[in-house]
Amino acid sequence: MIYSPRDLSCYWNQMENSPTNTAVILANRVGQNVVDYATGREMPADKLTVREVKVFGQESPKRGALRIAKLRHAGDWNVAPLSVPT
Repeated sequence: MIYSPRDLSCYWNQMENSPTNTAVILANRVGQNVVDYATGREMPADKLTVREVKVFGQESPKRGALRIAKLRHAGDWNVAPLSVPT
């Protein structure tokens, strides 16, 4: 969520009609910064490319390793199943 005291989308819609308006230019820059931040300035991967699938096995932890546990409960407990193998 991003707070803005002004309606940025209104200025974005005016980009074609008033490209020299200072408020429109500033709102456009804010939008570009938000997109840059959200994407890390990287293009999304092609949807048709084959991706490597990692299979997590039950390996015994190495000495001194930190074990992270997941708490199972009646709610939606496994929202990111590949983040930490169960």
